[in-house]
Amino acid sequence: MTGCPGNRKDADKAWQRAEAKLSEGRIGDPARGRMAFQRYVEEIWLPHHVVELTTRQSYTYSIYKHLMPEFGPMRMAEILPEHVRAWVARLSAGDVSPKTIRNNKAILSAIFSTALNDQVTFLHRVRV
Repeated sequence: MTGCPGNRKDADKAWQRAEAKLSEGRIGDPARGRMAFQRYVEEIWLPHHVVELTTRQSYTYSIYKHLMPEFGPMRMAEILPEHVRAWVARLSAGDVSPKTIRNNKAILSAIFSTALNDQVTFLHRVRV
């Protein structure tokens, strides 16, 4: 490399940091995780999630009935497995049927699977 010795040193550090992130599975822009759950679901996940019309209607109802009140304003990166467990406990205590809880948990899992693949988050909040 030509130029100042600092340029090569900086370049070496940069590729080493990139390699470390890659080996950890942490590539991409961390700022993406700062987006609110509601924004991610409404602008990214739901419009691009390919399902039958009736399934989309059911998902949309469940998302706004059960997921948005709990997770909507939270940043994607701030949602942790403990929040998911507490949410499930509140649903159970609120006389929500086990089938409805399973369905909502499956929707939440699908959202976080996509977020993980999109590198919006680096932890699957539902499967841990």
